[in-house]
Amino acid sequence: MTILGTNGWGADDYVGSLFDVPEAVHSIDRRTTSVDVAALNQARSLVKQAGVVELLAEWRAEDGADPLRGGRPHLVTDEQVLTLLMVLMLDNSPMHITRVRDLVCHRLTKRAHDALGLTRDSRDEAAWYFRLWRAFRRVLAPIDPYPGQQYHRRYTKEEWKAVVAARTPEVTSQRQDRLHRFTNQLVWASVMAMPEKFRDNWDGTICVDGTSFKATWRGTATRGSRVSSEPDAGWYRRDGDHKGIEGKDAIEWSWEAALVTMASPVMGDERFPKLLVGMSLGQPGVAPRTHALAALQNVASADVPRGYAIGDKLYLPGSKPETWQEPVRKLGYRLIGDQIKGQTGVQGTHDGALLVDGNWYCPAMPRPLVEATTEYDKGKVDAETYAARLRRRGEYILREKEGPRPDASVRYKCPAVGLGATCECPLRKRDVDPGKGRRAKVLDVPDEPRGICTKGSITIPLSAATKHAQQGPQWNTEAWHEAYNSPRQTIESHNKFLKDSSGMQLGDHSRRLVRGFAAQAFIVALAVVADNIRVLKSFLTRPERANDDNPTPPRRPRHRPGRWTSLSELLAANPSNAPGEVAA
Repeated sequence: MTILGTNGWGADDYVGSLFDVPEAVHSIDRRTTSVDVAALNQARSLVKQAGVVELLAEWRAEDGADPLRGGRPHLVTDEQVLTLLMVLMLDNSPMHITRVRDLVCHRLTKRAHDALGLTRDSRDEAAWYFRLWRAFRRVLAPIDPYPGQQYHRRYTKEEWKAVVAARTPEVTSQRQDRLHRFTNQLVWASVMAMPEKFRDNWDGTICVDGTSFKATWRGTATRGSRVSSEPDAGWYRRDGDHKGIEGKDAIEWSWEAALVTMASPVMGDERFPKLLVGMSLGQPGVAPRTHALAALQNVASADVPRGYAIGDKLYLPGSKPETWQEPVRKLGYRLIGDQIKGQTGVQGTHDGALLVDGNWYCPAMPRPLVEATTEYDKGKVDAETYAARLRRRGEYILREKEGPRPDASVRYKCPAVGLGATCECPLRKRDVDPGKGRRAKVLDVPDEPRGICTKGSITIPLSAATKHAQQGPQWNTEAWHEAYNSPRQTIESHNKFLKDSSGMQLGDHSRRLVRGFAAQAFIVALAVVADNIRVLKSFLTRPERANDDNPTPPRRPRHRPGRWTSLSELLAANPSNAPGEVAA
């Protein structure tokens, strides 16, 4: 089953199955309140739309573990246990097998029980607990990167070294790719629930960020003889790349999820709900860009627009170009990021043009403007002077002539050329529009003009100053702050809701006591789905949506890949940064 329709999104009749239902949970008691067919259908619609049941069957066949080859049929199928777990998460209940058992034995109405197709042979809680536990572990088996690992006790450090040494890199990589696809198709199913008239208002802008989830109370200590009960997690710190060192700067033993959200570069844009579109789980600070790329698989594989890609300093400019800037720009995105103190000023050159604080400028831009940020950071100029210099920089910025091409190159033209010229240059007297008003005067013409000074326009390839180059508004201006801060606020809002006691409560590890990397990634994915459904319901039930017949603006044409892009393909240029390193 594919998760994409012919238009790249899916059918709108799926939306009705999710939202044209009454509230299904009628009181606060999580053990005794009834769950009716409406709540069950909502959860089952998400599972079916994701197509993960078919994926599990396909992967079991690849592994030679096809359950249809013989033997007694399972009393709880993949679809049934996934639906029950989805019901729990949408109900914001702790993700415990005992809660799933209570759902079957006490909370499902008779009609819901029959609609799901569960046997009613017994209400024996112990029997149902083990049936559901086995069904849950059976779902995880084809997507667990570390099969055979035990969680009933803590390993000694010597035992843990042997476990890690026995892992097969090929199996780990294969299962990691499966896990990414499984969890992200669940997430994408909730995105598909957005009505098409709102989907088309999204210009493709995304924002990425990493957020931590506490794994256990006790991590792997340097002086201890045993590893943590979640040995594949890691120490987390707040700053830098979030990789902590025990006893020095570590805060807690955690998992870190890379999340990608739909966003808008316009502050207060309420034309569509900002849903999370992808996620990936790993250790804090271990291959964070790898996990961010994995979280991008949904949009990388879908026929959707490409807008801005925004992240904090960890991504731009803190990444090696081959791990973030290059693969993301190859997907058709324009990058917007911040600057790191000490790395400002001239950051590169190409065909005569200067890259200054992330943007391309005329080589004749006055030296005080080139060094504006550096001098401000050193306290040589005040804030008012600095702001004035940034405004003057805009007169020398190269203007985009042709947006990102399929090879991620961008064509720019001289600021003294044609309509909209922002400066006057002795080399361009014939090219200036005479109807233009006051312009900056170019006083310091290069002694040996070349490239941008002689051709009028140049193509700047992906390889030119890739680490710092941005394709958005001029850095640190009002336009840049709006385009950067609005998406950052969106992703931080999702992070807060997923972890806080007022939201999905993933910050409380006691609500997800099932151990193991695959189990934790699966639970985080369910929480992301529930968060998306919350945002979408809130958006669709606002009073102003009742008679919203406004036409949607047309999409801007962009370069769009047409098939599912695997994590391995995205990282082909940098195989050393593979997902298997999470286990190291």
